[in-house]
This record gives sequence, structure tokens and C-alpha cells, in this order.
Amino acid sequence: MSIQVENNLKNSEDKELFEQKAHYIPCHIEEDGPANVKAYFEPYVVDKGNEGLSATFRGHSVDGVKMQLPEGYRAVIVTEGKRPLSEDAERKFQVIGGFKELTYWNWDKTPSSNDNLAKSMVWMDIAETVELSTSCICHPCWKKADKASQEDLATSTSQPPTHNHTNHSNSIALPNYCRAIATSSRCFVRGCQKTDRSRVTDSLRKKILDKYNYYIPQNNRLCKVHEKDQSWVLRDKEDGNSLNVFTAVHIQDMFSLSSVRI
Repeated sequence: MSIQVENNLKNSEDKELFEQKAHYIPCHIEEDGPANVKAYFEPYVVDKGNEGLSATFRGHSVDGVKMQLPEGYRAVIVTEGKRPLSEDAERKFQVIGGFKELTYWNWDKTPSSNDNLAKSMVWMDIAETVELSTSCICHPCWKKADKASQEDLATSTSQPPTHNHTNHSNSIALPNYCRAIATSSRCFVRGCQKTDRSRVTDSLRKKILDKYNYYIPQNNRLCKVHEKDQSWVLRDKEDGNSLNVFTAVHIQDMFSLSSVRI
């Protein structure tokens, strides 16, 4: 079976066609057609600020959150005139619009970065920079990487970390991202001897990740000086004191940071 998508709107000047509102509802509806969402659903959506959105659908309470598409991606809405009777026949779709963001709803739990849809959004953004030591990674190797994430990839504090000391069969290299060593016993900035230190908040970890492509592992500590002055991030990257290899848990934590509100 082949699928053909025709875009007759590629020369359209109507920008609203590709800025429509989309809702991901956690249910199956025995109908495939237009619905007056604007009149019967959206007026009853309550914006709770940092706590997300809430609404009801057919008597069921649902919690939602707005999700932006990764940079460089567009979502399109397609329709099929008539589905062929044979599963092997060619199917043809027409583009009728698109959207840049969607509202993701859950009915049994609050939406989080652990949901599959949220993970897929973040993975699209990271996938372009993923560089494996081989063309694929088998399940046993992935399990080893998951286990290895429980240990610090750079246990030595007397030697500057290098990019090549880690076994790449148990890790994934992200050329455009760097990370700090994992330690909770001291300020992780190389050479810092200050005794005052506190755990790096998720909001600061997200801010540094978004701005510098620099990942700080969970439970890492920073002194007050380096918490306020973040110029050490660029020095760390330029001097080669950061790592560019990540384990499965590191990447999963990066997914989780995407939902942190600053």
C-alpha cells in the first residue's frame, strides 16, 4: 500500500489555514468529520496558569497543556476523499490546513514530560544531532546504557574530563550538546573550592540547556557565585572540560526539562 499526499495549498496566501487550533483528546469517537469545537468545547476551557488547563468532555474532567512543535517542523491536516476498499490499494490525501501548536489533554492524570506524545516532541528536536558510534544500537546495549547512567561517567575530580574516556558502546554522542560531570559533593564547576553550594534547580537547568545546549545532571550542586554568574558555561565548553556523551537516563531527564516552566 502506498500513500500519496497532495498539497494544493502550497501557494495559498491565507495564513490562517496553517494556524488552526488542534486538540489531542484521549478518547475514540465513532465519527470522522467536522465538529464545532469553537462553540461547544473551547469556551469551557479554564486556564490555570502554571498548573495548565482544565475542561470537561462529555462529563469527564480533563487536564491539558499547550505544546509547541519543535523548531523547523510543521503539522498539516489532511483529508481523504474516499478510502479504497482494498488495503493494498493506493490512498490519496489532500492537505486542508495545519497548525503550529496543539493542546494535549489527559483525562486520568495531569500531562507530563513522561507522556509518549511529549517525549516524541522533544526527541524530534534532539534526533537531528544524535550521532551513534554505530549505525544502530541493540537492546542489550541500550540496557547497559540505562544501567551505566546510575554511575558517574567521570568519577575522577583530579583529572579534567575528556571526550574520549567513555565507552561509546554504552552511550550516545550529541555533537551539539555538552554536559557537566555528575557530582553532588561539591560545586561541579572545575577548580571551584567554595564550600557553600546548593542543588541546581530544574528551572536553572532548563535555562542553561535552552541557552547554551549545556546539560546539568540531576542533584548537581553549584555555589552561589557560579549560580549568579554563568559565564563558566562558555569557558567550560571552550576549554574542553565538558562531556558530549549521554546515557539513556540523561536524555530522559532532558525530555523532562522540556516541561519545566521558567
